[in-house]
Amino acid sequence: MSGVAVREYASAEEMLAAYRARKRPPAPVVRPKLAMPEPVKSVPAPAPAPKPYDDLAQYREAYANAIPQTAPSQIAKRIIEQVCIETGISQDLIKSPIRTNPVSQARQEAIWRIAADTTLSLPQIGRIFNRDHTTILHAIRRMNDKHDAMVRVHVVGCTPPEIEQREFEAEVYRLFKDDGLDTQQIARRLGKTQAETANALARARDRLMGEGP
Repeated sequence: MSGVAVREYASAEEMLAAYRARKRPPAPVVRPKLAMPEPVKSVPAPAPAPKPYDDLAQYREAYANAIPQTAPSQIAKRIIEQVCIETGISQDLIKSPIRTNPVSQARQEAIWRIAADTTLSLPQIGRIFNRDHTTILHAIRRMNDKHDAMVRVHVVGCTPPEIEQREFEAEVYRLFKDDGLDTQQIARRLGKTQAETANALARARDRLMGEGP
């Protein structure tokens, strides 16, 4: 006889209940959740230090390119508004055919300032004031004498054909220097031949360097 005790059941139902209890699956073990480490946030790389400029010309070029340029027509509009405030004469009068002394002087002052502070050609300035370019040239001459100035001296004293030619040369030079166009592109834009454009550019360069008439 073995020493293992044998349980006695009072009934078949009790024995079946004990059997079912032995076959019941054990309760699941609840394990504590481990704390996950916080994700490491990527730190953006510091911005590179500004590149030093080799000379003042490079700095000026970078500075000029960083600032949006105001259109010459907008500058002209502001000049006219300022002259109107200073003189008390309206824009309608300044642009009208009236030639009385106060109106005429205010008009000439506005024309002269626009010629000094913008790259607009004489015909372009004339269209603002409903006048031809010879009237604009006369106003510039008068105001140069009054202010002892030298605004648009490259055309003062020229005949109308010379004025037109020099205005063309100035426009060619501006498109070449400021807009970076070559002579072929400038010729297409201005409706001229490439030879005419190249010659105009050469004359404008010579004049700026003091080597031409």
